[in-house]
Amino acid sequence: MKNVEISESDLVRIFSQKKKDRLGRILSWMNSFLVFGVIFVISYFVINFNAFVGNVSFWFKTDIVTETPTVVTGPTLPTPDVSVLGVNFDQIEQIDNNSLSIQTTGIKAPVSWRTPNDTDTINANLKKGVVHLEGTALPGEKGNVFLAGHSSDYIWSAGSFNGIFSLNNKLIIGDIIHIKYQDKDYLYTVSEKKTVKPTDIAVMKSDATSKVTLSTCWPLGTSLRRLIIVADQVYPDPKNNTESSYNLDINKIPNSR
Repeated sequence: MKNVEISESDLVRIFSQKKKDRLGRILSWMNSFLVFGVIFVISYFVINFNAFVGNVSFWFKTDIVTETPTVVTGPTLPTPDVSVLGVNFDQIEQIDNNSLSIQTTGIKAPVSWRTPNDTDTINANLKKGVVHLEGTALPGEKGNVFLAGHSSDYIWSAGSFNGIFSLNNKLIIGDIIHIKYQDKDYLYTVSEKKTVKPTDIAVMKSDATSKVTLSTCWPLGTSLRRLIIVADQVYPDPKNNTESSYNLDINKIPNSR
C-alpha cells in the first residue's frame, strides 16, 4: 500500500471546503427559519384579521392621548335626581334589553344569560354575542357578574362577534360599561385591568362589592392568558341590590379566544 502524501495546501483546501459546507448548512437553516417565520406572521395576521382591523380603526378614530374616559353622545337615559360618581347621564346611550355597551370602544352586543360553563354551549353562544357565566351574579344582585367574549377568532368562523372584546385593552380606569337586563339599566365604572393565567378562577369569585368582570383570551389570537376588566356598579345604587341566588360551582375560566 502506497503512502499518500498530503501537502499543506491540500490540508488548507480540505478544511476550507469543510468550513464552506458548514456555513452553507447554517445559512440553509437560517433561510428555512426565516421562511417559516414569515409564513407564521402572515398566517397570524390573516387568521386574526378582524381583530387587528378593529384595533387599527380604533387607533385612527380615537384622539385619546391621556388617561381620560371617553363617551359618545346619543339618546340618553333618564337623569337620576343625584349625581353618580361623576357619570354624565346626558352622554349615556339607550341600548337594547339584554345587551352590553361600552361607548369608549364602540361595542354593543347581546348577552346570553346563565350560560353553562361547558365549551360547546359557550362557543355556540359566543357566536351570538357575549356570554354570562351561569353560577355568577346577575345585574341587580350582590356579587360578581362574569361575562366572557371573543378577542379574536378564525377569519372563517361564523358570527358577527368574533372580536367583540378585542379592544378591551384600550379601556382605562373610569370608563363606563352599560348593561341592560330585564328592561333595567346598570352602569359600571372600570376599576381594574389585568391579565391572569387561565387557571386563575379567583377572578370569577364574588366579594362584598357589586361588580361586573369582563374576560377574554389574550394576547390576540392566543389563549395563553385572560385579559380581565373589573368594573364596579355605580347605578342604580348597589346598596339596594338583592342577595344573589347563584350557586358557584366553577372550575375553569371560559376559553373565549
